[in-house]
Amino acid sequence: MNFKTILACAALLIGIGTATAAVESDVVGYTTITMEAGKWYMVGTPFVALDDATAKLNNVFTIGFGEGDTLQLYKDGQGYSTYRWNKYKNGWATSTFSVASLADVVLPAGQAVFINKKIDGEVVLSGKVAVEEAVTFGSEAGNAWDQFVCVYPETVKLNSITWTGMAEGDTLQIYNPGDEVAGVAAGYVTYRWNKYKNGWATSTFSVAPLAEVNVPAGQAFFVNKKSAGKATCVR
Repeated sequence: MNFKTILACAALLIGIGTATAAVESDVVGYTTITMEAGKWYMVGTPFVALDDATAKLNNVFTIGFGEGDTLQLYKDGQGYSTYRWNKYKNGWATSTFSVASLADVVLPAGQAVFINKKIDGEVVLSGKVAVEEAVTFGSEAGNAWDQFVCVYPETVKLNSITWTGMAEGDTLQIYNPGDEVAGVAAGYVTYRWNKYKNGWATSTFSVAPLAEVNVPAGQAFFVNKKSAGKATCVR
């Protein structure tokens, strides 16, 4: 799975650094994600909607899809809702029939999706860069499952992301679609919140090093927040 991000600006950029920039207007851009037929991808848009518009499924995930592709949205306690690419309507619907209506589904900032590609495609996600957009997950009761993406279009280290509200027992999974050439099987890689290091590691032992994992823009997480209370992630 290959990710590529291009950023632009509606006005002058001032003092561009490696991670931040002072701007006179919104920074906009796009991320392309190369997806192969026959594989699953867990992704989300690392942008927010332009002009503070409401982001919807059929104006976010629009480029790089074709007949046979499916998309699933997860909601804790309800499981997955499945949508199919409708070639007649050129968008996502609950069926592939020509009379089907396009799905009217709102995507909150950071909402991830699970995509099963049946055709190769360059999926393009675009929008406005939100430097301080915090994504909230978890529940007051605890033991919540959430699929989400940290909203910022840049490759970062997992433990460079600012996480709040995490506690011992919480786990995070990253789905890898697999790489036959490299001999990497498809599946989840699991990380655990290490209270001693205050970050994600492969174990909860005090001697465990924090995970050195690169997270490309748009890569989503599947988090089981066993601890009670809301949590956030922000770049």
